[in-house]
Amino acid sequence: MTLTEALFVIAAILIVIDFFIVSDIPTLIAYVLICFSVMLQFDGPILYKILFGVIFWFVLAAFHYIVWRKVVLRFSNKYIAPDKHLDGARGRIGMQGAIKSSDGKVMVSIQGDLWSVESEKGVSLNDGDKVKVVNEKDGTLIVRSI
Repeated sequence: MTLTEALFVIAAILIVIDFFIVSDIPTLIAYVLICFSVMLQFDGPILYKILFGVIFWFVLAAFHYIVWRKVVLRFSNKYIAPDKHLDGARGRIGMQGAIKSSDGKVMVSIQGDLWSVESEKGVSLNDGDKVKVVNEKDGTLIVRSI
């Protein structure tokens, strides 16, 4: 196996790993390996090879953030770990919490964090009410009493 073939195999393994570890790092490293192996195939001055490799990496990185990342997230969401990578307000959908009032502001406490809250049907929320998060809108949790 030649160096170029070995680099392509390692790059392919890193890209497959990206499906299981939803992170950009393995795939971006794979793109560096692909660019290096493609760069080795060209004859010419080293400066042109480096320039070509850098430009090719930026093209692959753009492809990654425009197309590939969405494909990996859809696959991961459907087959591996549904919505495990969600954070922030969207990651709180389905969780339960308690209403807390402070300085006239009503919030919900989920896992020790306070979030702005709205009732699903406009029902007033009282301090201590147990609620379940049913949706999220612009960082505000939409809840239903349980």
